[in-house]
Amino acid sequence: MAVSTVNDVQIFNLSYGRAIPDWLSSNARRKLERKNIDVRRRIQLIQDFEMPDVSHTVNVSPDGRYVFTSGIYKPYMKCFDLNDLALKFERGIDAEIIKLLVLSDDYSKVVMLEDDRYLEFHAAFGRYFRMRIPRFGRDMAFCKEASDLFIVGNSSEIYRLNLEQGEWLPPLQTTAPAINCAQFSSEHQLFLCGTSLGQVEAWDHRDGTRVGVLPAVESLCSAEGSHLDHSQVTALAFRDPLHIGVGTSSGHILLYDIRSRKPLLIKDHNNDLPIKKVDFARRDESTIVLSMDERMLKMWDESSGRPIVAIENTMKFNDFVRYKDSGMLFFAVEAPRMLQYFVPLLGPAPKWCSYLESVTEELEAAQEESAVYDDYMFVTKEQLDELGLSALIGTPTLRAYMHGFLIDARLYNKANTLTRPFAYDNYKKNKVKELLHKEREQETIKKPTNLPKVNTALAAKLQEGMQLSKDMASLKGREKQKVKKVAEAAQTILHDERFKKIFENHDFEVDEKSEAFEKVAQITTNLAARKKPRVALQDDEMDSASGSDNDETFDLRDQENGEEDGQSGTKTAAFHSSSDEDEDLSMKVRRNAERVN
Repeated sequence: MAVSTVNDVQIFNLSYGRAIPDWLSSNARRKLERKNIDVRRRIQLIQDFEMPDVSHTVNVSPDGRYVFTSGIYKPYMKCFDLNDLALKFERGIDAEIIKLLVLSDDYSKVVMLEDDRYLEFHAAFGRYFRMRIPRFGRDMAFCKEASDLFIVGNSSEIYRLNLEQGEWLPPLQTTAPAINCAQFSSEHQLFLCGTSLGQVEAWDHRDGTRVGVLPAVESLCSAEGSHLDHSQVTALAFRDPLHIGVGTSSGHILLYDIRSRKPLLIKDHNNDLPIKKVDFARRDESTIVLSMDERMLKMWDESSGRPIVAIENTMKFNDFVRYKDSGMLFFAVEAPRMLQYFVPLLGPAPKWCSYLESVTEELEAAQEESAVYDDYMFVTKEQLDELGLSALIGTPTLRAYMHGFLIDARLYNKANTLTRPFAYDNYKKNKVKELLHKEREQETIKKPTNLPKVNTALAAKLQEGMQLSKDMASLKGREKQKVKKVAEAAQTILHDERFKKIFENHDFEVDEKSEAFEKVAQITTNLAARKKPRVALQDDEMDSASGSDNDETFDLRDQENGEEDGQSGTKTAAFHSSSDEDEDLSMKVRRNAERVN
């Protein structure tokens, strides 16, 4: 469980924590709970409250005992018994469920609107009947008074199915090309439907006449601007027999008194996302509006529109339901695990999880205890001696904690300033020295410029070789000759027309991550490691002995010395490989150049 506080409103996320895989054994589960604190603190309110991949709808039965959910993949409908806090049954469905309605007080009668133009009726034993509707459906509502099922969708007609007689009634004809949502009032059975034209039409099901139209989008355009004239009505909800909430595709919620065409309040979600659902929660003397889009659920005051708190998640929201007369919220999201939140502002915990009140109180107390130490710092006995505060040991100013003490942060900062007044000045001096040192290093390192886009690393190495030739005035003997050869080779490769395409054509680009390059590099490394070491003669000795700086003479002397050493059985101490000599060459050139400068 995780708790967050926003605007002094606490939100308890009951789905927080790691999920334990089903395939783990009981011993592995116990070990994981002992080792992982997140797993140990998690609350599994309803066992296996999840879908295979994505959850689409969530509903609570009228008697408050069962929770129905649907999702994919494969399409499933699940029923959870809240008395047992576990799954009661699950059933595979032929297609994705768009809307689910519970017709009875318990789980025995359910109707589902599917996305393949089918209505599916289920009884306690399983599927009861399946029938096709004329057009693709988007929503449906049930009239208990007449036992009529109203289906709306991608059509201008409202289809009516009488469940008592088992026959279709004449459809109701609207003025809109499509209808997005429908809602019945449980008090006076007035049927409302939200259309794609941005209007709310009210119908009397007893005689099949339209009794009124609310131009929601016209009111929205006059208040917010004409750029919202293409908005549609996507959500409807009754607060009481006379007040309704209307959600639009532009992310606005309009509150109406059905006796007036002018909205009481217009609320903007500021997300530019369609409103998926609107609900009302009565708390004390005020009413809280709950409006949800795919990104968040917002709670705000009905009379003023003042935001209270919002619930966000990384997954998209598809549906939510509030358990009656409580602060429990269930969410269907774009993830296998469905979310459960408890907001005490909306109401108490339900009876089937009344222990949640005591758990939340413990969390609040733990949160207060942890907040006590936020303004304190931990110090050891040695640090107290340095600060000159050892005399405070045993007084209420210091609190013994573990192997040290907790001291007020303000007192610690003040004592630290008095005992070390020049600490800040020393810090500034050290920081200035570091910056100057970095600037000098950047000035001494001469970066190659005008590098080509192809084989950039190779061109940079060649330019560095040419740069070494400019600083070889202080060198002599064999080192000078070798640097000269490297510089001439680098200049030839960079400026000769024969090698021009190496730095222009991408076909000649060296891929250091390729398998062929890695093999060649490995072979080169192995050859360098196997190469026999040679005697390192001093440059002065070579110049005096031969009078020339020829590599052949140096190699001949190496060979002769090696033979002499082999005959006498002695070993020379000063050995190094030619690869090591090449690596140290550039460092010698730079060091000699710095001495000349």
